[in-house]
Order: sequence, then structure tokens, then C-alpha cells
Amino acid sequence: SWSGPENFSSTEQNPTVSKPGTYEVTITNTDNGCSTTCQAVVSQDVKAPSCTATGGELTCSVTSIQLTATTDATNASFSWSGPENFSSTEQNPTVSKPGTYEVTITNTDNGCSTTCQAVV
Repeated sequence: SWSGPENFSSTEQNPTVSKPGTYEVTITNTDNGCSTTCQAVVSQDVKAPSCTATGGELTCSVTSIQLTATTDATNASFSWSGPENFSSTEQNPTVSKPGTYEVTITNTDNGCSTTCQAVV
């Protein structure tokens, strides 16, 4: 017999839950009526990673710029898009076209993502 957050209850041995919190299960031996109770804690990590993107200025002497993306996520993936169908999965790709570039940073530990932009 399980109980938990937001009036959760179940008589399944291994229920699936979607709310964080402390769940309590009481296990009863149906042969002798003896029971024991223990707890299971479900935590939640839905923090989106921080996102900072930097571009730069192209000139007659500076014909390419390295975009930079920074984040507080320890493990992250990067997905850039931009002018003329530009795309890259590098953290800091080099570009040679002016415009607005967008990077989506995904925290690979929890699957949360965020997007920011850099202007060249």
C-alpha cells in the first residue's frame, strides 16, 4: 500500500509516479499479518541550463568570427542555427556571414534546454 504527495495512493508493487516527494510503502505479509513500512524519495531536476552567446563584428580584415556559447551545465549539447541555413553542433563554431545566430543548449543530465542568440 503506497501513499505520497498530492494524495497519491496505490496498491501496485511498483507504481509509476510523476511528482517529487517522499513516498511511503507498507508491505504486509498476507500469511501472518505482519507489516513493515519504508520510504522512497523521488527528487526533481528541471533546472534549465544558463545560456550566453557571443558574436562579433566582421570587417574587411576580420572575415570570420568564432561564436561562443557558455552555460552552467556540466554536461551539455549545443545546436546552432543561423543565416543561409547555417547549423552546427560545436560549442564555438566559426562563421563568416552577418546575421543573428541562435544556440539551443541542452543539459544532457536532465534533458532541459534553453536558447539564446548572438549577433554577427
